[in-house]
Order: sequence, then structure tokens, then C-alpha cells
Amino acid sequence: GPPSDIIAVDDELLEYALRLPEDRWRVFLHPRQRFVVDAPLDGHLLVKGGPGTGKTICLIHRFVRLCSDSTGPQPLLVGLSPAAEQAMKDACTTLGHSPDPQLLCAVQDLPPVRDELEKQLTEHSSVLIDEGQDLPVDFIRNILELLERGSPIPPLFIAFDSNQAIVQPSGDALSRLVEFCDVVTLRYCYRSTEQIVTTAGDLIDRLHHDYSGGNHEHSHHIAASRDASTAGTITALLGPEVVVTETPLGSMQ
Repeated sequence: GPPSDIIAVDDELLEYALRLPEDRWRVFLHPRQRFVVDAPLDGHLLVKGGPGTGKTICLIHRFVRLCSDSTGPQPLLVGLSPAAEQAMKDACTTLGHSPDPQLLCAVQDLPPVRDELEKQLTEHSSVLIDEGQDLPVDFIRNILELLERGSPIPPLFIAFDSNQAIVQPSGDALSRLVEFCDVVTLRYCYRSTEQIVTTAGDLIDRLHHDYSGGNHEHSHHIAASRDASTAGTITALLGPEVVVTETPLGSMQ
């Protein structure tokens, strides 16, 4: 079958997959990832997970499967930026699928007006969105308003991790979508070693626990980029200990 049909069902196959370059092992799916990829199109789905847990891999596999299965409206794949859009296109090619360029876009290419956004989304069988933690809050607000008024928008598939927010943390806004969406959390990391995962978690904890500034906006951003459910990532990979060096802010200029 096509590459997306390869499922790592035992430790030996998974170990083999992890020894391959990253662009090669993206064609492998853990059973939990396969569960996400094959979820029925009868509702909206939020997929959470820490770094390296396969959120984007699931998103791409699902998009490719929906493109192959559909004889009518096609799915829409949405990235955070033009660069992310190109990366997702390349990932589709790795799976042996050359997507129609009209089925991929960056979030800024979508209409900012709610009713116009609704019209464009309803042209598709499903809407798959990556890096949801940094989506513009206005975009999420439009989606939420459409859901609240019962708009017949197609099933949403949003992959995100609030702990990885960089541009504009939208974890609080995304949490309001839970009322309308099923939520699946991916917990197993296939990319980073236990030492890296533990160190990253410790640094995030320090950021949240040690923040003592008075800027309300900064405090809100930190709170919005914290999700304990994805902070507890599990990995079987081992590596050297990570050395953290603290550098004075002035010396980084």
C-alpha cells in the first residue's frame, strides 16, 4: 500500500523507524496516531501533544487520506505562514501525494470577515489547521462564533500545543473550542531524547513559576501558553545530559 499505510505496531519496527532520517520516518504511524488519522468525519477534533509527538504528521496523513477518499469536496490544509504551507506541501510529497495548490493556504490568506470565512470553509470536506497555539485570536473568535450559531462548517482538525506558543499565545481562546470538539492528546515523543524533554519541561516550569513582572499582557501571554496535559511528554529515546547555560540579557545583543 502507500507509505501512509505503514503502522509501527511493535517496538522493533518503531526502533527501525526512529533510526531513519526524520523525513523518512514521517511515513510511519504509531497506533495512537493512526487512531487520530482515521477518526470519523462526524465532528470537530482538537489534537494536542508536546514537541515530536506527531501532531503535524497526523495532520498530513489525514489530509492525504481525505484527498484520496473524497469524490466530492476536498479538504483544506492551513498552515501558520507561507513557509509552513510549503513545508506541509513537501510532507505530502513525501507520502506520495502531490496536493492541488488550491487546497493549501496560510492562515493570513483566509478571509478576516466571519461570513466570508464561513463561505470559503464550507466549500471543503474538512479543514485541517496546524500550529493552532499561534493562530490569530481574531481567527479563533470567528471560528467560535460560527460554531456557537450552529453554522454548517465542515469538520475541523486543529493540531496545537500551548507550550510551544511563540507569536501570539492563543491557548485560552482554543480552550473555548472544547465545548464543540473532541480532544485527543498525543503523549509519546519520537524526536527528542529523555534528557532534552526533561530539560525543556524544567525551563518552561521556571518561566511560569518565576515570572514576577507587573505587565498584565505579558502575564496573560505566559498563562495562555501553559498546558500541563502536553507538558508530560514521554520518550524512550536516551542521549547525553543537557547543559543549560544562563546568559545575561545584555550580552545577547
